[in-house]
Amino acid sequence: MTNSKKLQPIAKLAEQNERGAARDHGKVLHALQQQENQLDEL
Repeated sequence: MTNSKKLQPIAKLAEQNERGAARDHGKVLHALQQQENQLDEL
């Protein structure tokens, strides 16, 4: 019982980290796409 209570916050943190990483990854992909578009316009 105490084990799962200790692990819960850790799982929550891991979930938040995954979301943050996914969001950062999306930003990077978006920035790369914008750079490609700018190069196409030149």
